[in-house]
Amino acid sequence: MEIFECKKYIWEIFRKYHYLNHNISKTSQCFCGIIDKTIVSFISIINFSHPKVKNLKKVHRLVVLPDFQGLGIGKKMMDFVCKIYKKNYNIGITTSQPSLIFSLKNDKNWKCIFFGKMGSHTNEKLKKVDSSNRLTASFYFQNDII
Repeated sequence: MEIFECKKYIWEIFRKYHYLNHNISKTSQCFCGIIDKTIVSFISIINFSHPKVKNLKKVHRLVVLPDFQGLGIGKKMMDFVCKIYKKNYNIGITTSQPSLIFSLKNDKNWKCIFFGKMGSHTNEKLKKVDSSNRLTASFYFQNDII
């Protein structure tokens, strides 16, 4: 698989496959994964303000097309992109996708800093797209920022 920085409009290929929200941040930096000249995966990274962790970026969207899921492509993309950003930033992800949580919990390069259910939104619009009723986990790439 080859991974390239890409334009935000590539998200249109992947948006219907994202499990929570179909929007993408206007400030995100995007990458796509290509196998045999076919775009099969997408990841976007955003700046994230945090009261304790400085220079934090987060994985904003990670999607692998259904025909290519279960092969470790999403994890490979995340690791590749996180290694690029790790030079200058702390980087993390919050996810409720069970197979990704399992994979990250078993990877020494990722440290789990939260596992459980998050608090629910009071905003009715956000309740439709949040993950408050799901088990959720947050991870930081490499163990050295906490």
